[in-house]
Amino acid sequence: MLLKVKQVAQRLNLSIAKTYGLLSAGAISHFRIDGSLRVSEEALSAYLESCQSEVAAPKRKPRTPRLKFMKA
Repeated sequence: MLLKVKQVAQRLNLSIAKTYGLLSAGAISHFRIDGSLRVSEEALSAYLESCQSEVAAPKRKPRTPRLKFMKA
């Protein structure tokens, strides 16, 4: 099924302008049919997979030792 730009924007939860930007940059494969842009569901899935990144464990800062104050 081919999706309209507005439908793609809704599925990605993006503005229509941002979606047009992704299309014009070539980030999402699309078709131009009689002046209208259309995106296949497969192309949208491929774009989403390319955006996926592995989540690494958060890096922990080394603990700084606490200074104990001595009474003089």
